Amino acid sequence: MKKIILIYLLCTFNLLLHAQTPYEDTTHWKLIIDDDFSSLRDTLWEKVHDMSWGLECYSNDKTVLSNNTLNLTCDINPNYDPEDTLSKPYVSGGIWSLNKRPYSYGYFEIETKMPPRSRGYWGGFWLHAGAVECDSPCNDFYDNQVWHELDIFEPYGCPSENPNNFPSSARKTEIECCSRILSKNNNLNTYLDLGFNKIAAIWMPKEAIIYVNGVETVDLRDDYKYNYVPSIPMYLYITFQVDKGGCRPNASSIFPATWQFRKFKYYQLKTKCDEDINEEYFDFINHDYYVQKSYHLTNSTVPNNSNVYIRAVNDIVLDGDFEVPLGSNFNAIVHYGICPGEIEN
Repeated sequence: MKKIILIYLLCTFNLLLHAQTPYEDTTHWKLIIDDDFSSLRDTLWEKVHDMSWGLECYSNDKTVLSNNTLNLTCDINPNYDPEDTLSKPYVSGGIWSLNKRPYSYGYFEIETKMPPRSRGYWGGFWLHAGAVECDSPCNDFYDNQVWHELDIFEPYGCPSENPNNFPSSARKTEIECCSRILSKNNNLNTYLDLGFNKIAAIWMPKEAIIYVNGVETVDLRDDYKYNYVPSIPMYLYITFQVDKGGCRPNASSIFPATWQFRKFKYYQLKTKCDEDINEEYFDFINHDYYVQKSYHLTNSTVPNNSNVYIRAVNDIVLDGDFEVPLGSNFNAIVHYGICPGEIEN
């Protein structure tokens, strides 16, 4: 009985603190997209057009792929007309999956190198859906836009001056006109303009975990009161914007500037969310691992010197003489009663 109690404590620890990337849990994840940016794949991307989030507009010639690298260049707009309220002082580049494909729960990874530090740059590797006007926001602090968003990597104009930190945020609209946002800062021991760094996120039901160079830096989770993490399919954006707030460019800001990205990967969990596993003397070695509806394992022993992960939607029950030998690890993850696979619209 003591072993079972310890196992349950271990399961709870992993459930609460570790999402487990494809590099740790190699049995459940499958690689869906591996884009080396040798060309702009028309099944995945198109160049951003007819859009602005800051002081920038977009032009196709500012998005260039070369040497397996996506180069987004931002420059002063020679056609800027300060008398025209729709005109923008900067012209930039970006790509999005809009009109191509939405993304569901999974693991997102890219390598990026920021431009040399300067004020006003606002880059992004982010997921977004919606943007519908509503009449009566639930909180005056928020605007009247209804949207869902996960900002994996979003240095804005001030962090771009000192790029050893950046914010990540999750925003969800649950009921009409009521959005909630949760934002946290990634504080790093490296500067993101000195070389390429790997930025990644696991987006799962009720949680999003941010990683920099394989190290967890931020966790964004729903709490007992509010839901922040989106739960609908979203489109993916890779953009070079220009801050229009208090961190906009100043006289010392350098243009043109180029933001670089490479090696985009997207993984999803293998799921059989409507199937239960109920077995005695479970075969950990030959089992084909999926996220199951539930596990009920009896009188089972984890193999020697192994690192085992099991995942379920609802619950994991361990009965009888369940043993984890010294030198082995057993990790049990329950996904809040929600299937972490493809999201239905």
